[in-house]
Amino acid sequence: MSNKSKHGDVHLSNDFIAICIASCVRTIEGVVDFDDSLPQNLSINMLRREAKASRGVKLYRKNDCLGIDLYIIVSYGVQIPQLAWHIQRTVKTYVKEIIGINAEEINVHVQGVRILGENL
Repeated sequence: MSNKSKHGDVHLSNDFIAICIASCVRTIEGVVDFDDSLPQNLSINMLRREAKASRGVKLYRKNDCLGIDLYIIVSYGVQIPQLAWHIQRTVKTYVKEIIGINAEEINVHVQGVRILGENL
């Protein structure tokens, strides 16, 4: 992704953006982890060490804006619809204000529920 400013162009790699988004989502109460069972992530995890930091985050272009798919695991007892809406609002604001890119679509896919203290 690239942004143009009066000082020149700024190019941000998709990996960098995904890592930033993942770190933002990890701070949200109720999110336990990301799911890394996406088929494309299995091969990436074998090849690159940094893939773990951005696992569960998929980026794509949508109408000259950013589209984001988040594959998360939530803690037991959270209200999933409210958590998903909160994640969408938080990520949309973060991406716009911190990274400077418009996110047109943010999809939250809950892949599982984990009881806190459960080691899996």
